[in-house]
Amino acid sequence: MTLIATRPRAPALRIARLGRIEYGEAMAWQRRTAAEVAAGADEVIALLEHEPVYTLGRRGAAQPDALPDALPAPVAAADRGGRITFHGPGQAVMYPLARLRERGIRAGEWVRLLERCAIEAAAAAGVRAER
Repeated sequence: MTLIATRPRAPALRIARLGRIEYGEAMAWQRRTAAEVAAGADEVIALLEHEPVYTLGRRGAAQPDALPDALPAPVAAADRGGRITFHGPGQAVMYPLARLRERGIRAGEWVRLLERCAIEAAAAAGVRAER
């Protein structure tokens, strides 16, 4: 698998396996850990699954009438872009928390590196994946 680093001395990322977790609990963990990473703690990638939930991103919140009247899982506000997304058991979720400036990586480049790593990991497991 490809190591995520552009500089020879970039630190390794610690893996946190959070298991199956409620969305709000995962967001609280992410905010707390992001503050710790910003203060110098080890960078981390969290691997988890969410309990069934629909997340409503900024674009979705701007169009509240686009939501169906009844959904089979709760809706949670998300501070990210996008409209509405379902997350649930069996869906792998990854939250990377890293100091990109120290790594010399821009956000878009970071996303592409993570996508590539996920695709390579899937291929190593015999699963065809694409961006």
